Amino acid sequence: MLGKNGMLGSEFTKLLSKKDGVELIATDKDGFDITDARALEMFFDEHRPQVVINCAAYTFVDNCETNSDLAFKVNAEAPKNMAKFCKKHDAILIHFSTDYVFAGEKKDYFEEDIPSPISVYGNSKYQGEKNIAAECEKFYIVRISTLFGEFGNNFVKKIYEAAKTKNSLDVVDDYVSCPTYAKDLAERIVEDFVSGKLKFGIYHLTNEGTVSRYEFAREIIKLAGLKTEIKPILAIKEDDMAARPHWSILKTKKVSPLRHYEEALKFYLDLIK
Repeated sequence: MLGKNGMLGSEFTKLLSKKDGVELIATDKDGFDITDARALEMFFDEHRPQVVINCAAYTFVDNCETNSDLAFKVNAEAPKNMAKFCKKHDAILIHFSTDYVFAGEKKDYFEEDIPSPISVYGNSKYQGEKNIAAECEKFYIVRISTLFGEFGNNFVKKIYEAAKTKNSLDVVDDYVSCPTYAKDLAERIVEDFVSGKLKFGIYHLTNEGTVSRYEFAREIIKLAGLKTEIKPILAIKEDDMAARPHWSILKTKKVSPLRHYEEALKFYLDLIK
């Protein structure tokens, strides 16, 4: 597994390290640089994996606008090489992409919809998808949205921590998506994807339900038992460098969604409280 110390990678590490019959080889940027093709190939040749889970990505959306070279190296070129080396070793590649490959011009997006990213981040992730599909056949590209979890920073944790010290928070009301709880996602991937029993290709996988950031923040405050006022604002008032899709609801007919995000959110808040 690549990217073991990130939000999602940490969940996989926690889950797979306890699973019988699994030999987990996990690394992160401290181990080696995934943009170094030779180092990546040596890693594959040494361990000869049967399944590769790539959780490594450059996800700082605004920073991607000024660091496009790095964004494409991590999000597009590295996955291309992973796919190439997976083919060499006849391994399955599980790679995570994003709702940001879409422009947000319509509300619902299915796997067969053609991406049209509007940011460097979205473009780099879409190029990564295309590179993988061009290099190997045994791959799962899993698009996710608004990831939150126990490890690392995320929207839920930021709102919760800010609300403990502030009387009011301004939150964008015109970005709508499907939250994805990292723990639920990792469990489903291990259950349904690692075995290779599903047809290879692109999948959308999020928790059930759609919500704007403003509505999501209000639910966080309510479930956390806090009194902070959440005020809706338009995205144009935020000082974002990168454009973001206003509607990026990932839909699928291929697999069932994860449990409803409200149930997952309550579980998560009980955990971090």
